[in-house]
Amino acid sequence: MRWDALGICQVTALTTESAPLGGGRIEGSALLPDAMAGAALREMIGEVAAPGLVPLGGGTQ
Repeated sequence: MRWDALGICQVTALTTESAPLGGGRIEGSALLPDAMAGAALREMIGEVAAPGLVPLGGGTQ
């Protein structure tokens, strides 16, 4: 998957128990640059949770 090919997309971050951490719309290229949570994603869910993010697919194709 190329994150930059997504454009602006709806994002939902969940805990391992499926509780929502945050959500919103983020440019795909800003999600996980260099396989780490990007600035917009860290702002959405917080710096403490950001290192534990694992990108999972879902939704429509």
